[in-house]
Order: sequence, then C-alpha cells, then structure tokens
Amino acid sequence: MRKLNNVRELGLAIRDARRSAGLTQLELSREANVSRRWLIAVENGEAQAPDATKLFDTLRALNISFGLGSSGEDSTSQANQDAADALRIMDQQS
Repeated sequence: MRKLNNVRELGLAIRDARRSAGLTQLELSREANVSRRWLIAVENGEAQAPDATKLFDTLRALNISFGLGSSGEDSTSQANQDAADALRIMDQQS
C-alpha cells in the first residue's frame, strides 16, 4: 500500500492511478465530474484544501477505495489488504 503524507503525494498517487488506468486528464475529469483545471491542480499538489466531494468522486472514478486507520501495523492490516485488492482490481481492468 502506498502511504500518503501530504497533498503532493496524494496528487502523485492520483496521477499514477489515472495513467495506469489509461485515462487522460480530460477523460478522468469527465468521468469524475470535476474540472480538468481542478484535476491538474490536485495532481500537481497545488490544491491546498481539495474539495472532499470532488476528491472522492475522482477516487471513485479510478475505482480506488479510501480507508483510514491508526499508524499501528495491526490496526491497518485490513486497510492494507483492501488497498492491495483495489489496486489488483484496477490493474486487471487496465
């Protein structure tokens, strides 16, 4: 699972997932119902406080689930498994 510590890393993860899915920024922005300008800002880590609704719509369009857990390994093992499963599914769809 990819650990994200800031907005820049989140943007890079979204960009990588978009590219892995074979989508252009325009295609993803249409699928997620967000503006391309917003998507570019998020991918570049320039969105200081990304709109949560748009963020979840974008993750959903990429078939990525998002989970929270504490930093302890035991409590995040299920979240890690869920993220790995989501990535495998996304890879199979590419």
